[in-house]
Amino acid sequence: MSFVRRNAEGQIEAVFHNADSGAIIAADERLQADLALTRVTEDLIEILIDKGVISFTDLPKALRAN
Repeated sequence: MSFVRRNAEGQIEAVFHNADSGAIIAADERLQADLALTRVTEDLIEILIDKGVISFTDLPKALRAN
């Protein structure tokens, strides 16, 4: 797990791999939520393609390239 140190404005000052490095706050909750949403979106796209609702070529080129 990563840990971050933030300044008074909430901006990240440093990132640590363990709490012993002087970290104050655990990894950003918004980042964790974004990662979870990304996984759900990927699963949803896969299901829609498998069911024939959309095809891979219907997706934007930028998405298909990844």
